Amino acid sequence: MNKTLKFKSPATYFEESILLGNGFMGAAVYGGTDVDRYSMNESTLWSGYPDYSPNPNGPKVLKKARELIADGKYLEAAEQIEQGFTGHFSQSYLPLCSIYIETGVKEFDSYSRTLDMENGICKVEYLSKDAFVSRESFISNPDRVMVVKIKQKGIPITQIYIKSELQCSITTDESSIILRGTAPCYDHPVGWRRFENKRPTYYEADSKKGMKYKGILKVECNGTLRFNGDYMELIDTTEATLYFAACTSFNGFNKHPYSEGLDVENRCNNYIFSAISKSYETLKSAHIRDFSYLFNRTDFTLCDNTTTLPTDAVLKEHKSNALYELLFNFGKYLTISASRKGGQPMHLQGIWNEQLDPPWNSNYTININTQMNYLPTMALNLAECFDPYVTLATELAVEGRKIAKEWYGVDGVISHHNTDIWRMANPVGSGCKGSQFWAFFNTSFGWILWGLSEKFRLEKDMDYLQNTLYPLLTECAETYISLFCEDENGNLFISPATSPENIFVLPNGEVSAVTKYSAINNAICRDTLKAAAEFALILNKNDAAERYTEYANRVIPYEISSDGRIMEWDTEYPEAEIQHRHVSHLYGLHPAREINPTLTPELTDAAKKSLDVRGDAGTGWCIAWKANMWARLFDGNRALKLLDNQLEYVDPSEEINYSKGGTYPNMLCAHPPFQIDGNFGATSAIIEMIVQCNGNNIHILPALPDKWQSGEIKGICITDGATIDIKWQNRIATDVKIHPEAKADNYNLIY
Repeated sequence: MNKTLKFKSPATYFEESILLGNGFMGAAVYGGTDVDRYSMNESTLWSGYPDYSPNPNGPKVLKKARELIADGKYLEAAEQIEQGFTGHFSQSYLPLCSIYIETGVKEFDSYSRTLDMENGICKVEYLSKDAFVSRESFISNPDRVMVVKIKQKGIPITQIYIKSELQCSITTDESSIILRGTAPCYDHPVGWRRFENKRPTYYEADSKKGMKYKGILKVECNGTLRFNGDYMELIDTTEATLYFAACTSFNGFNKHPYSEGLDVENRCNNYIFSAISKSYETLKSAHIRDFSYLFNRTDFTLCDNTTTLPTDAVLKEHKSNALYELLFNFGKYLTISASRKGGQPMHLQGIWNEQLDPPWNSNYTININTQMNYLPTMALNLAECFDPYVTLATELAVEGRKIAKEWYGVDGVISHHNTDIWRMANPVGSGCKGSQFWAFFNTSFGWILWGLSEKFRLEKDMDYLQNTLYPLLTECAETYISLFCEDENGNLFISPATSPENIFVLPNGEVSAVTKYSAINNAICRDTLKAAAEFALILNKNDAAERYTEYANRVIPYEISSDGRIMEWDTEYPEAEIQHRHVSHLYGLHPAREINPTLTPELTDAAKKSLDVRGDAGTGWCIAWKANMWARLFDGNRALKLLDNQLEYVDPSEEINYSKGGTYPNMLCAHPPFQIDGNFGATSAIIEMIVQCNGNNIHILPALPDKWQSGEIKGICITDGATIDIKWQNRIATDVKIHPEAKADNYNLIY
C-alpha cells in the first residue's frame, strides 16, 4: 500500500514541496530546517472583477469569416477572427502569502519529510547534535483552518512571520499576525511568456478595485510571544501550535468583489476563534475522519510493490510497481485536497500557485485541461469533489448566453478556450496576431457537459438530470443547431472551426488554424446531440429525442485520410507540427466512446494510426491523454509505456524543456512547468486499463499490461450507482464483486 510520499531533505523548489489543501485553502510545505516555509493560497483570490467583453459587431465578423472560408481564403478568415472576434484575457489566480518559521537549526544529522495521503497529514522531523524538531501540519475542511504543531528539544523556536508579494498590510495583534489587502487587476493579461514583467495594477476607484482578503495566523505556545514590527518573536518556546485562516470578499462570479463583496473580517475571525476553542487532537481527528473517509472509498494495489526508498528516488529508479500505486493515490489525494463541495473547481495548478505572474494565468483552460482535471473524479466515487465542476458549468452558462447572443447572434450558450473565476466566455486574444489557434474554440461548453453527462450515467440521479443536466445539455444542443451550416449533401457542421492549438500548412506554405470544419467540433456536436436524445428518452420527451437524433445523424462523420489516419480538418492539409501535443481529432475515442474497437473497427484502425504518427512523447497532460486512448483501444502495454514516459524524472533546477513532460520530485506533473491535469489524466488511465464502462457492459481488465501480473482495485464507480472490486492473478480476473450485490445481475461483464 503506497500511500505515503517521503523525502530525506527539505524542498528548495515548489516542485519538491509537499502540498496540503481542503478545497478552499492550499499550502506548499518546504520543510526547511533553519527556516521553514508554508506557501499559502486561498481558492477565491483572483485578480479583477466581473468584466464582460462586448462585441456588437460579432455576428457580422463571423459571417464575413464564414464567407471567406467558403471561398478558400483561410488566412483572410483568420485575420477577421483575430482582429474582430477576440476579447480580453482571463484574470489571474494569485498567491496569498508565505508563512515562515525560524528554528535556528542550520545543520542536521537525519531528516524526514512525509505526506500521509490517506489522512492528509504532513510531518517534518529532523535531528542535529543539539536539537530534535518535529512539525505536523494539515488543512482541515471541517474547520477551514491550517494547523501546525511544533515540538522542539534542545533549541527554541525563534521567529514566525508572514511575507506576501501582493500590496498589503501585515500587522500583529496580541498572539496573531494579520494580513489584509485588496487584490489587483490585470488590465491586459495576455498569457504566459507573451510580455515580460507583467505586473498587476492597483486602482483608487472602488469600481476598479479587486476583492478584499484577510489572513490570520494565531500562535499558542509554552513560552513568551513578543512582537517586533510585523513579525513575532518566540522566547523560551519549545512547543507551539499555529492556526491559519484566510478568506476573501468574493461573493460570486457576477458580483463586484469590492462593492458587493462578503465580509472578510468577521468570517476570518470566526474560523480562527472556532478552531482555537478546540484541542489540537480534536481538530486533527475531525480532519482525518473527513479526509480518510473520501480517500478510502477506492484502493489500488499491485504485486511487487514494496519499496523503502524516498519518493524522488523511486521516481528516478522507476523499477517498482510501487510507483504506479503512488501515481494513482496522488491523483486521488490532489482531488480531495483541491476540490470540495461549495468551493472553486481546480484550475491549471489545482489550488496551488506561488507566482504573481503564473503560467497561463493559472486559469481554466477548457479545451481539455479543466476537463481532464475531473476525468477520474466520479469513477473514484468522489461526487462531492465533482460538485465544483458542475457549478462551473452552470455559472459559465450565464456568461456563455451573453456571448451566444451578442457575439454569434443566436440563443444558447457558447464558451471558448479560457475562463476564470468571473466565468468569462469570450474568445481571448485582444487582437493578438496568432490568437486564432489558441483562442477560437467555440464548442468547449459541449466538452464540459460531457463530464456532467458521465456523472448522471454513473449515479442515475433523476433530480440532477431534470433540473441541472438536461436543461444545460439541450440549451447547448440548440446552440449547435442554430450555428449549423449545411453542405451540398445535407451534412451539418459549424464554421469557422479550429482544432485546439493546432495549425496546418496551406498549399502556399503559410499556416492557418481556422478552417471550414474540424473533427473535434463535429464530434462534440454529435456527442452533445446524442446525449440530449439519450436523456430526453429517459424523461419521456420522445419528440425531442427524435429531433436530436436526426440532427446528430446529419453531422459530418469522421473522414479517413489517404494514409489511413482520422482527418483533423475538412481538407487533408499536413500538420505544421506532426507530433503536436493535442490529439483533439480523437475526441470520439476519448473522452467520448464513438470510436470503439468492437463496434467501429475501421475508425479504430485509423485512430491507432493517428496515435502512432503523433508519437508517445509530449507534454505531461498530453502523454496522460494518449494513455487513456490506448487503454480505450485495449492496448495496455502501450498505455503503460505512455505512463512510463510521464513518470520520467524532471529536475526542477534544470532549464525547462517546454516540449517534454514528465514528473517532478514531489510527483506533480510537468507540463512543463507544473500543470496538474496530467496527474488526474494518469489516474484516469489506470482506471481505464482495469475497468471500462459502456452502459451496462463492463469490460474487466480490458487493457491490463503484462507488467501488472497480479493486483486488486476496489470501489470504482460503474453505471447506475454501483461500485466494482476486481482482483486478478497472472493477468486473469479471479474475483469480481459488484456493490450493492442486488445490482449485479444488471451488468454484462466482459472478460
